[in-house]
Amino acid sequence: MEKLIKDIKSQHQDEAASIKTIENLFETARSTLKPEDLEKLNQYLNELYRHLDEHFYTEESKLFPKLKTPENSELISQLEQEHVQILNLIKAANSSIEKINKEQKNVWLELRHNIKELLHELNDHILKEDYILLKDWNI
Repeated sequence: MEKLIKDIKSQHQDEAASIKTIENLFETARSTLKPEDLEKLNQYLNELYRHLDEHFYTEESKLFPKLKTPENSELISQLEQEHVQILNLIKAANSSIEKINKEQKNVWLELRHNIKELLHELNDHILKEDYILLKDWNI
């Protein structure tokens, strides 16, 4: 159990670092308007999606069942819902990028909104897991 929690917390640190990377990639793409910079953001989001999908599966199939108690069952349900929401926000951001690539107008605001929502939700989610659910596991 300790190894599992240690691995999860380590992944949370990597995911927290990805927040700054996404911010930087978005700002670069927004300021240059170069397709290749937008593609870098798209690729990074795709990699993050794959990573988070695996990470969330591990939490839901291995970690949460071992930690679930009557006292935290509502929190765990909320965290599972957030998993779906975060993955959907990545899909929404990629959809916005696809629209921009198809030269649809007024999509940059949509992309900015999706990115900001994603980063906010991901950060809050990590904090809930580390400082509420796993607070007693100082590994």
